[in-house]
Amino acid sequence: MAQTPEERRANARESSRRWRERNPEKVREQYEQQRGYQREYQRAWRARNPERSRAIQLRSRDRNRDRLREQRRAWRDQNRDKVREQERVRRMLDPGRNQHGRWIKEDRAVMWAMQDGNCYLCGELWTQSA
Repeated sequence: MAQTPEERRANARESSRRWRERNPEKVREQYEQQRGYQREYQRAWRARNPERSRAIQLRSRDRNRDRLREQRRAWRDQNRDKVREQERVRRMLDPGRNQHGRWIKEDRAVMWAMQDGNCYLCGELWTQSA
């Protein structure tokens, strides 16, 4: 007796399900390979369409602003040690800046004196204008 199209589809689904259960490593490998193709395609598309890509990114950020803010807050709460370490490293790498990234006046004066008023790149004398 011939199978109906619905029966053939059901048998094929069941056969496919059993194969996936027996071969999880192959399923994972196929998934990773397909994901690699997708990433490469997306990377190429963004390179071809930088304006559209940026517009999409900005719209998404605007639409999801509250959710993204909450995700960042939750991550910081869960990773307090990492946040403290990042802040410590940032302060250590650039001690002459305050928490807003601006130079502290005293450190700027010390740096100016150490350079004898010269530009650190070209060595020419600077005229300090406001």
